[in-house]
Amino acid sequence: DVYKRQDHLFRYEDPERLMAFIEARLGVRPETKRLNVSPSLDLTLSPDVKARMHQERAAEFDVWEMGAASTDT
Repeated sequence: DVYKRQDHLFRYEDPERLMAFIEARLGVRPETKRLNVSPSLDLTLSPDVKARMHQERAAEFDVWEMGAASTDT
């Protein structure tokens, strides 16, 4: 169907997957620079906080999981 809408989701923490998608579509890999990068820190959540986040923001986590499941390039 010509009018079928297609969405592509890419996780922020997996930029390589996005770049591969763009390169496959355009035939050229865009050049990017990393700007305004935060320092590396241990950002581990306690199991209780993580469980609460998953419960209170289930829809957001569903979308995040779809980004991991999407393999269409």
